[in-house]
Amino acid sequence: MDYFNAANQCYNTKEYKKAINLYKKAIENKENEACSYYNSSVCFIKLKDYESAINLLKSAILLKKIQNTFLI
Repeated sequence: MDYFNAANQCYNTKEYKKAINLYKKAIENKENEACSYYNSSVCFIKLKDYESAINLLKSAILLKKIQNTFLI
């Protein structure tokens, strides 16, 4: 299953909690990991859970930095 795209569909219909769960599954399956962390954080922002959002944003940034290091 393509969890990332399913999560995006839930986000677009404002089903943020369901989207978060699907983004978690996408991360577990290595589907667009950095984007999944980022998009999850946006869902938490929509739910006004800013602390969770910040933690996920930090994970997205760290992962993106690691990925870019390997590409050089």
